[in-house]
Amino acid sequence: MIIEPLIDNEHGTCGGVKLEPNYCLMPSRGEWTTTWEGQFNDTNATMTLPPLPRRFGKQYNSSEETTQSLPRCETQEDILDGNQQGSPDTFDREWVPNSCRLVPLNPFTWTDHSKCQVTIIMIGDSHIRNLFTATVNGLRGSPAFAEAHAGSEDKDTGIILTYEWQKHGDDERASDHFVVHKGTNNHTDHTSLFDDCPCDEHITRCLRIVFIWAPHFVEQVKYVQLVNDLQADLVIVEPGNSYEERTVLSQEWTAAMETIILQPNEHRHLAVLHFPYGKQPKGRPEAIEEWVKGYNNTTQHTTTQNTTNQISYWRQGKLGFGGKQSRKTWHYACGLGEIQVRNDVVMAIEQCTDEADTAYIRAISTLHFDAFSPH
Repeated sequence: MIIEPLIDNEHGTCGGVKLEPNYCLMPSRGEWTTTWEGQFNDTNATMTLPPLPRRFGKQYNSSEETTQSLPRCETQEDILDGNQQGSPDTFDREWVPNSCRLVPLNPFTWTDHSKCQVTIIMIGDSHIRNLFTATVNGLRGSPAFAEAHAGSEDKDTGIILTYEWQKHGDDERASDHFVVHKGTNNHTDHTSLFDDCPCDEHITRCLRIVFIWAPHFVEQVKYVQLVNDLQADLVIVEPGNSYEERTVLSQEWTAAMETIILQPNEHRHLAVLHFPYGKQPKGRPEAIEEWVKGYNNTTQHTTTQNTTNQISYWRQGKLGFGGKQSRKTWHYACGLGEIQVRNDVVMAIEQCTDEADTAYIRAISTLHFDAFSPH
């Protein structure tokens, strides 16, 4: 899959998307429709939209037995009891549990049972940014995409990415908006990151997703208030990864994560997604598992809610896609091995599908699906 070279000295784009310094961005706005008007056999006709890639949760096709009748997975053990399905040649494989089903990567499904809006906040390093990128492109139904990362100067002054999806009152249309926010370290009021979701006859549902560049324990602790201000339903965070080479697990960090869960919303869920490679202290996976198990056991006995899965721990590689987030590289969501740049114009870049992160966001959203329901 190769993006065609640019012509007429047009400013660089990446798959038709404007390429800003250090960024290869997704389209800033999108529209949904259930059908599209087009030419077919020289006549105007209303056509059904083409099928989505399998990894987004297609669940079945004409030659496979449907899994729609299976119950939604409710435990991590049931999710992990499965296997990859699909051809590796198509880069469109998915993780399929044996006894239950994962929810599809679909904004209509994710917001179907919410009173008004669903808010997901992702905090961490480039691996969590890759998760954000794969999630947004999956929700948009993008067959493949290209993505790169911010430069060091932008990271040092603060980077926040936001994605907002809105369902319109006619029930057949939706729209979305993606924004890169720079220089956010000194911001104290983050409520303006999104427009208000009116949840009226014009806009009936909203899905809001945030990525915050904060790879260190101490940086992540600072964003507890932002999680509360935005009334997050689900928080996905990485536990230091290779940025924390000495501290196994910060007590200040675990206390902050518990604060995120307990105050002010006891129905909020937390997923810890660990990329356990590179220079990391020994014993971190075991320390995280012990903390998560202890917290869930304690809250299960101290509340009336079924909070066994309120915190979950995921080690990348457990779903069978290995340590790499794509076949080309450890770092990017997309392989950038074949790229030519001339006068800031991208001549060719390899697109990718990021099967691994797509599988993990479906697994995490399935396990914590109750966080998307009204309370």
